Amino acid sequence: MEEFKERIIDARREVASILYKVINNETSAREAIDNYFNKLSSIDDSVDCALHALHHYCDDEDIRKKDKKYAELQCSDLKSMADKLSQGLPISKEHSLFYTPRVFSIKSILNKIKNIFKK
Repeated sequence: MEEFKERIIDARREVASILYKVINNETSAREAIDNYFNKLSSIDDSVDCALHALHHYCDDEDIRKKDKKYAELQCSDLKSMADKLSQGLPISKEHSLFYTPRVFSIKSILNKIKNIFKK
């Protein structure tokens, strides 16, 4: 159990390092995703949320170029997550709620559709 906790803390710190590199333009978000996503995903909820936020950051490059406030918000979010993760801590509840990857199975989608038509 202790070994598993250490693995989570190490993964959080590694993701924090990646986020800092992206924020400081030492690597691109796309490069970070391509190099680390499969290696680090599914280790911890906070790690998954941070990687999901990195996807948003990568996808929104064009918006950040046009909207300075949005760019500042995204960088602030990544930095806030990186600061927590670098200490081995989970990300804030606010970030966790917003950046939790939404994975739906076919069965859950069909159940939702059935429930709509039952009403």
